[in-house]
Amino acid sequence: MVQISGGIPVPTMGIGKAGSTNAGLSASSILALNDPAVKEALLQFGKDQATKVLASEFPED
Repeated sequence: MVQISGGIPVPTMGIGKAGSTNAGLSASSILALNDPAVKEALLQFGKDQATKVLASEFPED
């Protein structure tokens, strides 16, 4: 891990598929501040993720 000086916000992600997904979401969040199309796509992605989670079936203990 690399340490960045205080006052410089830096998103930190893992490696692999999950890390690259989170890096893309982080970049999209920044771009969405000034791009309504990116903002809408990001909001829709969040809704779709919530739907997937709520539809998941978890094993009973």
